[in-house]
Amino acid sequence: MRRHWPVLPRLRDVLLLPGRYIRWKIIAPYALLTILIAATGTYIATRLVTGSLEERFENQLAEAARVTSDSVVRRERQHLEVVRGVALTEGVAAATEAGSSSSLASLVEPLAANNRTELVEVLDGRGQRLLGVYLASPESLQYGPISDAADRGSWTMVRNVLEGRNDGLGDKFAQIVQTTYGYAIYTAGPCPRPKASPWPTSPSTTSTAGRWRRASRAEAAAKRRT
Repeated sequence: MRRHWPVLPRLRDVLLLPGRYIRWKIIAPYALLTILIAATGTYIATRLVTGSLEERFENQLAEAARVTSDSVVRRERQHLEVVRGVALTEGVAAATEAGSSSSLASLVEPLAANNRTELVEVLDGRGQRLLGVYLASPESLQYGPISDAADRGSWTMVRNVLEGRNDGLGDKFAQIVQTTYGYAIYTAGPCPRPKASPWPTSPSTTSTAGRWRRASRAEAAAKRRT
């Protein structure tokens, strides 16, 4: 014969058991207070840690944006120096007019290597590439020919230069484009025609480009270490 023990009465007796002893009546309020304080402290600490992590993440995003912006500005300044150097080098205008890629290579590549420019292109008055080289070996500063499409006439900055536009800051323009070597920021400016040229004055275009993502990451990492 089985005996059935009622569950609810036994559970009630267990819960009321501490109340039968004076020591439990003294300890219980302090135990509840300790649990309440611990829970409140845990909640506050979690909120503070979460807020600190969010603030740190936002600060890192702002710092990364600033470093990237500064890197792009410095890169564009370097591009402008290369553009001016190529456009004003004696013989470049005549070689561009004659469409001589070999002469352009002998004149432009040393300037590109001196500035460690990653991509350099010289275009004719229709936006067709006469010379295009990229930095194939950064250690030895060796350049190789660019192998993608030679027609740059569809690029906005190229059209602006070929049409002789001026945006109020100058006649040079920048643009981010996708190439076979990845995304790059290009800077384009006019190459003056030879004085004795019988051809129309539609300018040629000299373009330089560089990928800045690695430099930006390196600068951001250096700032984090400091």
